[in-house]
Amino acid sequence: MIGLYWLLSYLIGNILTAYFVGKIYGVNLQEERSKNLGARNAGSVIGKTAFILTLLGDSLKGVLVVGLGRMWQLDEWVVIGGAAWVIIGHLFPMWLKLNGGKGVATFIGVGLALSPSLFFMDDPWYCTYICIY
Repeated sequence: MIGLYWLLSYLIGNILTAYFVGKIYGVNLQEERSKNLGARNAGSVIGKTAFILTLLGDSLKGVLVVGLGRMWQLDEWVVIGGAAWVIIGHLFPMWLKLNGGKGVATFIGVGLALSPSLFFMDDPWYCTYICIY
């Protein structure tokens, strides 16, 4: 089950939102500016809407993988492994000759899903410690 979950995580990571957003707008982002299939390149080449769509799509795939792992009641270390595999899938998609995005938006989605309190730093003691030091 673990191997299947990790394989599925990698394959979900292979879905690059920027590629499909670029196709909708008739732009090949692999040939524009940074040649990167990420939200930043989509935003700089196409505009704000493309940035937001790509950011949301790539973040949601990180949330999806963590959510599936928790729904299937997998151990936390297995879910964290799945989170790593979805990011690796975004960085190195096999269908694009291992040339993907930078993984920032996917990392944000994974971080939000794994630990929202740490991500938003809503623990007052943690925020106090950070502010003092």
